[in-house]
Amino acid sequence: MNIKCPQCDFENEEGSKFCKNCNAPLSKQDYSKDNPYIKKRGNKDQPFKLISDEEVKAETEGEKYKRLNLEYGKLLENPDSNFKLIEKYRKELGKIENNWVNRNLKGIELEKEGKIDKAMKLYEKNIEEEFDGSHPYTRLAIIYSKKGLLDDEIRVLKKAVWVFDNVIYKERGDRSQMLDKFKKRLEKANKKRL
Repeated sequence: MNIKCPQCDFENEEGSKFCKNCNAPLSKQDYSKDNPYIKKRGNKDQPFKLISDEEVKAETEGEKYKRLNLEYGKLLENPDSNFKLIEKYRKELGKIENNWVNRNLKGIELEKEGKIDKAMKLYEKNIEEEFDGSHPYTRLAIIYSKKGLLDDEIRVLKKAVWVFDNVIYKERGDRSQMLDKFKKRLEKANKKRL
């Protein structure tokens, strides 16, 4: 009997643990707050396993974006991939990107209204999620510099350098230019510290 994938409806061979089309697990492990123990279906003799709080914590937008982006890339490479599943991933990635952009736009509005602290919280959230645009890093570095918060300015600039060096794809047109800009600002901020 073939096993149908819950995500893409692809028919997999009996005994498969992961979908051959989208690599999704074919069975879900149940978890409830009342019972932090699970038992895997495949082996009834297997002992229960305690799930720690760290394993249960919610996935951040940034983590979800990275995971979906990897899965999306695999789907695009596979010529047998289900078009509806590819479209679903693309839409989910678009939602996350829109959230990040909307936070930046709201931050700009708040700055114009003089609500700098509220704007800073939105920018900090985007930095935490490793947003791949320069705006939140640039604005926070400027705001922290004006407030005389040198350690925070350096922290933001270090994060910007790391993101533009490690997260952003290498072929992006403004990547090296922005990376150089943030490195120079970081050097300048470190000199202020001395």
